[in-house]
Amino acid sequence: MPEQQLVWGIILLGAALAVFVLEVFVPSMGLLSIVGVGLAIVGLVMLFQYDVMTGVIGLLVMLVLGPLVFTFALKVFPHTAVGRSILYGGKSEEEIERETAERQSEADKRLALVGMEGQTLTPLRPVGAVRIEGQRYDAVSELGMVEAGVRVRVTAADGTQIKVRPV
Repeated sequence: MPEQQLVWGIILLGAALAVFVLEVFVPSMGLLSIVGVGLAIVGLVMLFQYDVMTGVIGLLVMLVLGPLVFTFALKVFPHTAVGRSILYGGKSEEEIERETAERQSEADKRLALVGMEGQTLTPLRPVGAVRIEGQRYDAVSELGMVEAGVRVRVTAADGTQIKVRPV
C-alpha cells in the first residue's frame, strides 16, 4: 500500500508537469494551470504520506523542474504551428526570417548614419524630420528644440530612432 502512494505521487507530479507544458500550447485561460497545480498538490500530499523526506524531495523537484519545464515550453512555443499562428499571424519560418533580416538591414543602415550631417526639414520639438544624403528620416534632437533648416549631425541610431544635434 505505501509503495502505491509513492508510485502515484510520482505519476501525479509528472502529470502536473505535462499539464503545465500543455498549458503553453493549448489556450485554456488558466484552466490547465489550475488542474496542474491540483495534480501537484495531490501528488505531494501522497509523497508526504509515504515519507516526509520523500515529500520534501518531491516539493524541491517541483520547485525546480516546474519553472524549468515551463520556460522550455515557452522557448519551443514560437517554433510550433500554433505558436507561429498566434505570434506571427501564421507566417512560415522563412517569411519570419526574411522580415527579421529586413528589419536588421534597416537598423544597420540607420547605424551607418552615425557621424553624418544633414539638415532639419521640420522643427525638432524634440521630434521632427531631417534629410541626410537626400533621404528623409524621423529624428530626435538631443538638445531640445531645433528650428527647420539647421545643419545637424547624427550622434546615435538605435533601432528605428535617430538622434541628432546641431552642428
